[in-house]
Amino acid sequence: RNLLETADDERVVLIATQDGRLIGGAIFSRLRFGGDARGAFLLGPLAVAPRAQGKGLGGALVTRGLDELRRREAHAAFTYGDPNDYGRFGFGPADPSLGPAPFPLTHAEGWLGQWLSDIASPMRFTSVPRYVDALHHPRYW
Repeated sequence: RNLLETADDERVVLIATQDGRLIGGAIFSRLRFGGDARGAFLLGPLAVAPRAQGKGLGGALVTRGLDELRRREAHAAFTYGDPNDYGRFGFGPADPSLGPAPFPLTHAEGWLGQWLSDIASPMRFTSVPRYVDALHHPRYW
């Protein structure tokens, strides 16, 4: 399945255009931790066209996406990437502070997360997450 074919309530899609051309985008898709009712989302992919890089567009997409997740009352956000890049948006080491990664990771330090709700923060997610079908495959991790 294509990530863009995933149901609307299972994802948040943000795009940026300039002169009618796509120059950036970010997708946050739902994560499910067993029977845990708290809402969690994964950021990825995030992309900005080379000509638009270095102007804050990627950061604006991440910030706007996190704001939208809070508006939807999501409890946590995760991503798999460089801690130096995502730390400025509140992401930090996710395991064991938040919850486990879905698959063995090539770079375990890249599994990052953050609580979006004060209500959720004292308890970590304990089961292994399940991604939307379009992302739930080890080849992506």
